[in-house]
Amino acid sequence: MSTTSFESDSKIINAPQRRVFEKLSNPDNLEKLKERIPAEKLDNISMGDGKLTFKTPMGAVSMELKSTEPFHSITYGTVQSPIPFDIRMELIPQGAEACEMKLIAGLQLNAFMLGMVQKPIKDGLNRIVEALAQVPF
Repeated sequence: MSTTSFESDSKIINAPQRRVFEKLSNPDNLEKLKERIPAEKLDNISMGDGKLTFKTPMGAVSMELKSTEPFHSITYGTVQSPIPFDIRMELIPQGAEACEMKLIAGLQLNAFMLGMVQKPIKDGLNRIVEALAQVPF
């Protein structure tokens, strides 16, 4: 299996790059993102101890902070998952009071799986970046 990358669309966040980085690179702040998740979806998501855990049709997935590059990128990766993956948040300054964000997911997939999950992964990344852009920074 090889690692395949998927990118979200870019989204402008009306907050300085450093502030966005500091908030999203602290796993404890993920708890605050729950407000952006529809109530009916919260049964499948738990956050705490620096981890984000959620249920999927294929099994439970647990992620934690893997690495950062101040103030440019934040990478969260799986510690438990049927398919190992990571999600990197890239932040690009857009003047003093805004930044651009995009998400890049790297998944270890075989060719058969790639065809089945390509569109849902891209759609999911776009929903995540959209939700993150709405967080008050």
